[in-house]
Amino acid sequence: MTAPSLEVDHAIRRVIFADEALSMEFRHLRLTHHDVEGLVTTYSLVGGERKPIYRANVILMGPNSRSSYAKGIAPSLKGVDCSQLVNEATFLVDADFRQGKAPTLIRDAPDITPADEYVIRPLVPFEDIVVFYGDADALKTYTAFALALSSHMYLPVIAGLEPQIKLRWAVLDAESNERRFKQRMRRLVPAGVDLPDVLHIDAIGLPLEQQVERVGNICADQHVEAMLFDSAVPLCAGSPNDAESAGGLFRSIKALGLKANVVIAHIPKSGESSSPYGTSFFRNTPRGLQYVQAPPRNQRIDGEPFQIGIFSKKGNDTGTTAPVFLSFCFTREGRTEIRREEVHDAADFTGHLAKWEVLKQFARTGKRSYQEASEATGISVDQVGKEVRRHPHMFGRETGVVGGEKRSYFWLLDSNHQPDAESPRDLLADVAVEAAAE
Repeated sequence: MTAPSLEVDHAIRRVIFADEALSMEFRHLRLTHHDVEGLVTTYSLVGGERKPIYRANVILMGPNSRSSYAKGIAPSLKGVDCSQLVNEATFLVDADFRQGKAPTLIRDAPDITPADEYVIRPLVPFEDIVVFYGDADALKTYTAFALALSSHMYLPVIAGLEPQIKLRWAVLDAESNERRFKQRMRRLVPAGVDLPDVLHIDAIGLPLEQQVERVGNICADQHVEAMLFDSAVPLCAGSPNDAESAGGLFRSIKALGLKANVVIAHIPKSGESSSPYGTSFFRNTPRGLQYVQAPPRNQRIDGEPFQIGIFSKKGNDTGTTAPVFLSFCFTREGRTEIRREEVHDAADFTGHLAKWEVLKQFARTGKRSYQEASEATGISVDQVGKEVRRHPHMFGRETGVVGGEKRSYFWLLDSNHQPDAESPRDLLADVAVEAAAE
């Protein structure tokens, strides 16, 4: 005789009786007065079909409740010891519910590999929570939705950002509606490609903390693996600046057990961009923070591309990563085209680019002196030298004497060098020529 097996899918637990071709599904489990109770549905699995036989609420460790449920399924299961089935199923589920996830040895955990570290590198980590935040109209949700579509379809909806892991995505929507997301989807999905089956879940005006089980059951029934949460404030049970409210949101997301979680949030009125809402709770709890900056709406022209920047403000395991710059174009034909590219003008993102990133952009056209870099970027000559020396993998440098005055130059090394820029060998030759001419 085959022993019953237990399957756990989000908040749903199923006990499978292979010999009897039966399953018992336990939903809405909760602990009340030291007893676990929930809604139990028995299904027939004969012929590979799943047909409901009986459904009722059961107190798992209540003898009278179990006996009553056994009597309820007995008419449909002739010759089967129904009391034994109910006892085995409820004992299994009660023990699992009370224990929770079993402890494991850290040393025995699977290794994280480059193949499963990111869903989409470097913006969406695997099995972690990342918050995309910024000012209003910064295209946070649009960008995050495009990334979700890329993973769901396993297709680079954003040119230059290849998905590493294919997941089934859903949107938990507390701000908009499915029609608005369909409009975005239609603009983003390549022409001639069928619209994907991304799921829309209406938050029904409730904070996530009050509907974890509902959302978890939907994820289980619809095989959802990843979710976009839009957005944090209406999904919090109170002010996002309150520790319990912010903690409750992130605990609820963790409880869903998804493989990728992207939360949309905003910056405070002060414009401070170091963390969402200017609170330490939203900075310290998620594993990653991505600040999104876009030009104001009145500076965008339909049909013409403009650039947004995504800046990593936190990464618990990887540290901060280099910024990602995206070209957006809302075409006159009703399409939205997004592609990754190098920054056009570092001045557009003042305060968010590291000094070495500003110098990298400045040096893309070829050799530059420290003095030229200082005049163009506002970075002091001494600081230019420090940044160049700190990044020997990126910058080459050389000092020559021109007119009796020592002059320092730097350039991008080959792996970061634009095709039209001069090589270090050319640079040194030019310095020698200039010195001789002087």
